[in-house]
Amino acid sequence: MVEDGKTLCVNVDIDTIRFYNQLYGIKLIDDNEIWEIGIPRLLNFFSENSIKANFFAIGSDLDTDSKVYDKNLIFKNVKLCENILSNGHSINSHSYHHNYQLINSTSEYIENDLNKNQEILKKITGKNNKIFRAPGYFINKKIYNVLEKLNINISSSYLPSTPYILLKNIIILKNSLLGKKTESIKFKGIFNSFQKRKIHYNKINKIYEFPISVIPY
Repeated sequence: MVEDGKTLCVNVDIDTIRFYNQLYGIKLIDDNEIWEIGIPRLLNFFSENSIKANFFAIGSDLDTDSKVYDKNLIFKNVKLCENILSNGHSINSHSYHHNYQLINSTSEYIENDLNKNQEILKKITGKNNKIFRAPGYFINKKIYNVLEKLNINISSSYLPSTPYILLKNIIILKNSLLGKKTESIKFKGIFNSFQKRKIHYNKINKIYEFPISVIPY
């Protein structure tokens, strides 16, 4: 239950199974159950409990011009986005490729990736997206600079959960020792997880950062 005078922000990252496989070095499976089963269940739950949520979507799951992924699945996903919007929720950017190495990419790559997702989201929502969540919860100055250029003024990319970050890295290290290649950045974010648990304002890029809420807050 939310205390009087406080606002509860409910966010959903729509990360399909292949991204978790990339994270932990597991054999890639292009499984769309997150969209086809998870989203309808969440919409029913939110409707029953009068909750409005922000859904962070990955552009490659919604790109009807894609030559890589199954077009039938993509059109199903776009239809589900229409259901999300018709239920009063919002859809925001979680990048186009969900590249775990985004912070190590060039500014040109970052801009192309995020701008491509902006165009896809505008086609679906009819609006210019203003909110972003970085893949892997890794963000840096290069990404903030691109967000400012694209007129995105809210980020929710910090995950100040030290237990989660430690456990994730332990699993990645174990899988690496077993010869399973991860796409993630090893041991990144452990020290940052102790910092910036509250909403803060990036004065240089004029962007509000809303850290993902964890317990204790």
